[in-house]
Amino acid sequence: MIIVEGPDGAGKSTLVSELSGLYGLQVFTKNGPAPRDLLRGRVYSAVGNAVEGRKPVRIYDRLFFSELIYAPILRSNEPPAFHVREERYLLDVLAAMKCPVIFCLPSLEQVRHNVLKSEHLEGVKENIHHIYNRYCTFYHDFAGCKMMYDYNNGLKNWDPIDHYIVTRRLRTWA
Repeated sequence: MIIVEGPDGAGKSTLVSELSGLYGLQVFTKNGPAPRDLLRGRVYSAVGNAVEGRKPVRIYDRLFFSELIYAPILRSNEPPAFHVREERYLLDVLAAMKCPVIFCLPSLEQVRHNVLKSEHLEGVKENIHHIYNRYCTFYHDFAGCKMMYDYNNGLKNWDPIDHYIVTRRLRTWA
C-alpha cells in the first residue's frame, strides 16, 4: 500500500498517475466524503489487505489522513469516523509496515491558487489554509515512512517506494 495524501490542489492526481504508470500499480481513489461506516470499512479492508500481503501493492489516492484533516474542519457537527484509539492504531500499523505515505505539499500559495480556479467541496476554498496547515502538522508528526512531494520539484527520493514494492512482492505466504 502506497498512500498519497494532501490538500485539494496539491498535485495528488498527477503524482498518482506517475506512480501508477511507473510501477504498474492499481489505483484506488477516495472521492469526497463517504458515509462513516463505508469509510471505516474501506480503510480497515485496505490496511488489512496490506498487512496480510495477499493482494498486490496498490496506490491509494487518499485513504485515512484526509478524514482526520477534513472532517473536523468541514463536518465539525458530525461524530468523527475514527475514535482516537483507532486513529493511533491505524497510524501505528502504517508506521510498522513502513508503508510509504507521500504528502503532496507545494507552497500554500500554489495550493490556494489551484483551489480557487476549480470546484471543490463546500468549505474547502474558505478553509484551505487550515487544511494545508493540518497536513503539514500530520507530515511532521507521522512516525512512519513519509515523503514530501512538491510538483514543482518532483519527488526527491524514490528509494523508499522502490524498497517497499520489492519487499512486498517478495512475501510468499498464502
